[in-house]
Amino acid sequence: MDPVFSNKLLFPYFYRTVPDGSTQYEAIVLLLKHFGWSWVGMVTVDDEGSQRASMDLYKVIIRSGVCIAYRESVRDFSNFIHSMAYMKMLYQIQKIHCNVIIFVGSSYGLSSLHSILSDDLNHGKVIIMISLILPKQIIVFTSLQGSLQLTLQKGRIQGLKDYLLTAGPLKYPGVEIMFKVWDNCNFNCNLCDDYSYPRACDERDVLGNVDRSLYDVDNFRYTFSVYSAVYIVAYALHHLIFSYQRQEHLQLFTIQHSQDTWKTRDERIEADEVEFDPSLRNYTICTESKSPHALC
Repeated sequence: MDPVFSNKLLFPYFYRTVPDGSTQYEAIVLLLKHFGWSWVGMVTVDDEGSQRASMDLYKVIIRSGVCIAYRESVRDFSNFIHSMAYMKMLYQIQKIHCNVIIFVGSSYGLSSLHSILSDDLNHGKVIIMISLILPKQIIVFTSLQGSLQLTLQKGRIQGLKDYLLTAGPLKYPGVEIMFKVWDNCNFNCNLCDDYSYPRACDERDVLGNVDRSLYDVDNFRYTFSVYSAVYIVAYALHHLIFSYQRQEHLQLFTIQHSQDTWKTRDERIEADEVEFDPSLRNYTICTESKSPHALC
């Protein structure tokens, strides 16, 4: 999430339920030093948030002693592919032999980055993603397969996986909000009054029989973050209500960034702990690949 939301003058009543995006920067430095990568390039999407994050990351990397070979920006693919900026960037990347590129930005810049890497004659570059891009948005580009990405920590939500594996159009007929999900799962059966397919949906058409690459029920990351946030807010409201009923003094609290970490624990949240502390443990390094043996 954009670090600008940490500014309490601009957003005095905003509290995070996911780590501050700037907490990734120190993790990136540790990653670079671990592999001995001291000469890296940076590619950034040209929107305001990405450019601001790129500058902050640039400062952290420079302070660590790692050298930045170049900093380039990419735009939307249709407006970028035939531009002089594209040719200039391609020339820059080919001229400077740098095998590690850090990508900062949203998914709409991936097509442009993929095109640049595909036209680059010097293959074998390591791409590090600094963004919360879904893996399925990355693996469709061959040049980005095997890239490294810092992702939110995953957690198990008791009962959710079993519940999802039995979900299907027969169990929830007529629920229009789910039609797109069923269609993406390629059930190839008639939904509601739709007779586009030769057969009606039956008990075989459930998420448990769907390829995990189409619908992943083993890695709850964004789902787990939302789930945890809901429980944390529920507990906070619960304590406020009971304090009011007991006519106790309601003392407002602030979430500290370094000293006192606000933590909560619940038996239904199967993780070590849920906390509002921007520590590096909130992230996991994954390799994005179509292979079922991709590391995460």
